[in-house]
This record gives sequence, structure tokens and C-alpha cells, in this order.
Amino acid sequence: MKYPVLVWLVMLAGHAPAQSGVHAEALFHEKGCEHCHGPNFAGIEDKGPSLLTVGHRLKKDAIKRQIHDGGRVMPAFGESLATDEISALADMLARMKKAPKGSGSSTR
Repeated sequence: MKYPVLVWLVMLAGHAPAQSGVHAEALFHEKGCEHCHGPNFAGIEDKGPSLLTVGHRLKKDAIKRQIHDGGRVMPAFGESLATDEISALADMLARMKKAPKGSGSSTR
């Protein structure tokens, strides 16, 4: 094959992540969500609730709104996160409907 690197790059581009390359789990850690919700999404007492089952409790639009506008004790992130970042986080969190076994999380 004359252009193996080019073929490899074209194949790799076909597997690019959704949301223009935004990786939601990386955003969760990089943007500081873990400071209140924990590095494993299980929450931190007196800071933030577990997000392990947030998709069971809230629809994706409600999650987006919560991230953007804040509420209760959560600050708003609409000014510090781009629209695609909020969407990527909400997509990921909306899929979190059932806590992993042994996590000790409830659907509170």
C-alpha cells in the first residue's frame, strides 16, 4: 500500500467521538465536577450528590438545565462551559440510570 498513514488517518476519523471530540468523562474531571460529585460519580458528603443514577431521576434536558443554570447548592456553569461541553456531560449523565454493584448508591 502506497499511503498507509493516510488510510489509517481516514479510518481513525470515522471513529471520532461525538460532540465534536468532546469527551464527557474527561470534562467531568477537568472542569471540577469531581470536587463535589467525587471522581467516581458517587458524590461527596456535604458537597454534592451521587450522580450514579441521575439518569434515572432526571431527563437529559433537566440535566442540561441544572449544569447551565445551577440550582439548590450547585453553582451555574453556563458561563464557564461551552454548549457542546454541557451537552456532552448531559448525554453521559442521562445514560447513568443504574449504579454499579457494590457502589452503595441509591436513587435518592
